Amino acid sequence: MTSGAKVEGPGPFESALERDYFVLLEFDQQVSVWHPQPAEVTGPAAGRSGNQKYYPDVLVERIETVNGEPTQRAELCEIKYREEIFRKWVTLKPKFKACRRYARQRGWRFRILTEVEIRTPRLANAKFLLPYSRRDTDWILEHQVMESVRALGETTIHQYMASLPGSQWDKAAVLPVVYYLICRGEIVANLDQPLTPQSPIRAVDQ
Repeated sequence: MTSGAKVEGPGPFESALERDYFVLLEFDQQVSVWHPQPAEVTGPAAGRSGNQKYYPDVLVERIETVNGEPTQRAELCEIKYREEIFRKWVTLKPKFKACRRYARQRGWRFRILTEVEIRTPRLANAKFLLPYSRRDTDWILEHQVMESVRALGETTIHQYMASLPGSQWDKAAVLPVVYYLICRGEIVANLDQPLTPQSPIRAVDQ
């Protein structure tokens, strides 16, 4: 089981890969809510007559900007290791077809996700940054950090920290706020690359 701010109730997962994807959903600014095993889907059983019940891994609701307007979209997702897909393709194919049909009937997108899409630098960054998003921060300090990053223009985490006055202890209090603001998307960094002290950052409105 896993928990999060965007999941309805406890989030059961059946593999470490599912758990990792749920971390990405919690981290994704566009995701409003996600529903683990949201539906019972009926479709043909592989290799035998009759139907079988399937339970897709997760339904994800997103708020995306389309033509300047916020638009809600939903995607039904199956999460599998690539090796499992290749090894069990004959069994999984009817399941995937039934889930795709179920999604289309409701105007949803259907996706199959593997470790190639999930286990990326963004996942490592999400695991590192998410704990900072749950910390209480001083809004005055947040404002000060934003203004000082904005004044520098594009900089790096290391350069920004070096520019701050005060002792190392004073600076140590600022760094968690930087990470908090990156997690919220108010300070922009390329999170598809490993986040390091040399990572470029800028204020979101620059």
